[in-house]
Amino acid sequence: MGVQTITRAKRKAKRMNEGHYIDQYNNLAAYMKELLRSNPGSTVEIKTCMDGDIRRFQRMYICFAACKNGWKNGYRPIIGLDGCHIKGHHPGQLLAAVGIDSNNGMFPIAYAIAEKRDSSYTFITYKQKGLGNAIAGWFPNAEHRHCVRHMYNNFKAKHPGEGLKQLVWNAARSSTVVWFNKHMADLRELSEGAWSWFQDKNLAQWSRAYLKMSLAILPARDKPILTMLEKIRMDMMVRQSNRRVACERWKDLVGPRIKKIIDKIGQRATEYRAHRAGEFIFQITGCGEHGSKHAVDLGLHTCTCKRWQLSGLPCVHAVCALRFKK
Repeated sequence: MGVQTITRAKRKAKRMNEGHYIDQYNNLAAYMKELLRSNPGSTVEIKTCMDGDIRRFQRMYICFAACKNGWKNGYRPIIGLDGCHIKGHHPGQLLAAVGIDSNNGMFPIAYAIAEKRDSSYTFITYKQKGLGNAIAGWFPNAEHRHCVRHMYNNFKAKHPGEGLKQLVWNAARSSTVVWFNKHMADLRELSEGAWSWFQDKNLAQWSRAYLKMSLAILPARDKPILTMLEKIRMDMMVRQSNRRVACERWKDLVGPRIKKIIDKIGQRATEYRAHRAGEFIFQITGCGEHGSKHAVDLGLHTCTCKRWQLSGLPCVHAVCALRFKK
């Protein structure tokens, strides 16, 4: 049996199971009505345009009431925007807005099907110059990232040592330019050669302080539109139900992921000292001659290191201030 025969048979079987893609587009209006009927308070919108006498699908937006209310009533004020390309007869983009739940997991808020846009790719490579040149030529607007683990493996061949390793990873993971510069300065102080190794490396390709938000590929993107939308809805429903059951087994006042993070932060808090500047305002100073200094406002839930604002979890400086106030 030839490859073409197998391909045709597979396509025919898929059509029998999932329906013809044209029929699925024709049934979108009915699907929208059913979603609104079975999920009161939800928002579902479809945008079309006329191509002569034929109405053409452009985009669709879905936000279930349970997701919208769940995020507004119980989740941290952080929203991530995600997206991936849709495969099939009519390529487009699958977009999503997600929040963070009380156990540091992703919480779906809304998703949409939209027209295909340019420059939505992100490439991650092993820092081969040939690949970089090819990506820049074929996808001039795409994001290009380097794998830090591979970079470090090249780096440690000439600059081994646990201290250098820790500083490299601290710089890569820094959430602000100030902290990135501090770790790079510490690296230079420890080894001028190690610091020089990074001088020809594009900061926007390996340090978090200079990166835009990364994208994650969402499932179901190779299905016809109704099949894809139903798979997303089912996955969301099952995911939330499983997490609801898991919450009943929690042994602490917070989720196990959050507990683990806070415990680790608490161990580091002993390396800092709190100095009161007001009822809720503190200056936090690191121990040692060249200790860092940060301002913490417990009333506003802010710290100048920005980690509290970025993650919604108290940073080590905030924990130090909280312990001072007992």
